[in-house]
Order: sequence, then C-alpha cells, then structure tokens
Amino acid sequence: MKTLLWIGTALYFAVAWWWYVCPHKKVCPFGTKYSTELSGLASQSDKNLNVAPSETDPELSQSEPMIESSEISGEIEAGSAIFDWSSDELLSQPAFRSWLDSTIQSLGARDQVEIKGYFHADENLPAGGADLGLLRASRVKDLVGSALSDERIKIVSEPVPANLADVGEALVGVVVRTLINNETIIELPDRIIINFPHASDDILENPQLNEYLDQLVLRLSQTSEKVHLVGHTDNTASVRRNNYLGMLRADAVKALLVSKGVSTDRITTESMGESAPIATNNTAEGRKKNRRVELTIISS
Repeated sequence: MKTLLWIGTALYFAVAWWWYVCPHKKVCPFGTKYSTELSGLASQSDKNLNVAPSETDPELSQSEPMIESSEISGEIEAGSAIFDWSSDELLSQPAFRSWLDSTIQSLGARDQVEIKGYFHADENLPAGGADLGLLRASRVKDLVGSALSDERIKIVSEPVPANLADVGEALVGVVVRTLINNETIIELPDRIIINFPHASDDILENPQLNEYLDQLVLRLSQTSEKVHLVGHTDNTASVRRNNYLGMLRADAVKALLVSKGVSTDRITTESMGESAPIATNNTAEGRKKNRRVELTIISS
C-alpha cells in the first residue's frame, strides 16, 4: 500500500511539473509544440531583422546611404545622428528618427530640446565658411518640424569630442537631449536648478526629482564625472539662517544621490545663502526662483 502511495505521489508531482513548464511557461524540454512555436517566432524575428530598410520604411529612398554602427568609432548612443564627412548631409538612420519622434512626444509641457551640432577640425568647410555644427543641428531641427516651437529648441555648435574624433567617411555630427523644465527642475546647458519650498529642505517625496536623479545616477555609473551642489535661499531670514538653510538643501540632494548609490567622494557641497539670487526678492515669484540648489556636473 505504501508503495502505491509513493508511486501515486511521484506521478502527481511529475504531471504538475510538466503542466507548469510546458503548457504554462512554454519552455518544455521535450520538443512539444510550444518549443516549436517559440523556434518559429525566433526565425521570423531573424527574418525581420534582415529586411532591407527601404522595405520597412517607405520614406527612406534608395538614394539615401545607410550607415552601420561598425563604421563609426565606438558605439552610437540613442540621440546621436550620423553625418557624411565634410557635409551637412544626414545619413538615413531609422533608429534615430524613431528615437527623436518618441522623445518629442514624451516631453513635458515646458521641456525643451537641445540639438548640439559637432564639427571636426579636419573637415572641409562648406562654401562661405559656414559653421558645420550649426548646419548639422539645423538639419535635425528640420526633422522636428512644427512639433515644437522655436522657443523650445536650443541649437549649439561645438568641436567634436575626443571620444568621437576618430572617424572615417562619417561621424557623429549631432547629439540631441532633452532639457527638463518643470516646477521642480530646470535643466540649463551648464547646470541643473532644483527648486525648494519656502523655508524648507524637504524634497524626499518629489517624484519628478527622484526620476531625474535616477537618470543622473545611471549616467554617473558609466563615467568618472563628479557632482557639485550649491544651496541658495531667498532673503526672508537672517544671513546666518540662510547660509545654514542653503547648506541643508545641498546636503539633502547629496543624501538622495548617496541613497541611490553615488559615492560621497564624488559629491561636493557648499552654501551661498541669499548672496546669489537669480531673480528679484521683491516678489513671491522671484523669491520662489531663488530657493534652490544648483547642480553642476564636473568632468574629471
């Protein structure tokens, strides 16, 4: 009797295991129809990856040259556009165009876009000596079209960074990024402003700030950059109190970054209290702008 009971128990667990991994999880090791279906899907996916660009995107004409990441020194990051050498011709890049459309659609009501055009010292300039960086940035701006007003697009021209300088017939000629602009965060080209409530250093329950700092921490994990935090206040208290409150605000942002994994030796803090306003302290709106921490990313 005990033997039959053990056999029955074993059969029960065997059937239960089979049902979980085959019909339920669809990873059956015995070559059932589930593993066959998965194999078929994988084959179909491989076929899709090999379809010519002109067959998947009718807007891409045969005359537009395609570029592969292997032709560029280093990886092509999201938001990077590839251009012909000594030219403002944007090479066809479906992934970049898709990223650009998605980024614009996800912008907040006051967010902006920075389009940074790069040029290499060895490139031949167009007729008239026009700035290749600006020309390239303008090409990408044309892709944005009427989706954003001119006030929400910032165009910048700079020499190509050292990590992108080793090029062949093409180069990363434009990098696009968003500039956040909401009640909590104002992202400027050279620094980030984090706004605080009146007479407070409390920012811990702010989803907008936490989401932004998560992205910053991810960036810091991939670089050797450091962060400098400066606390500021309005002038509605004593100088001594405001210097203290400014430091509390800088330390509050530092504590958030440390809690997310940034080493303390990569963060410096200071307070300027009420001594460096960016708006008048004679109005409520001006005082609101002055209650802030300015975050600067420092390349090492």
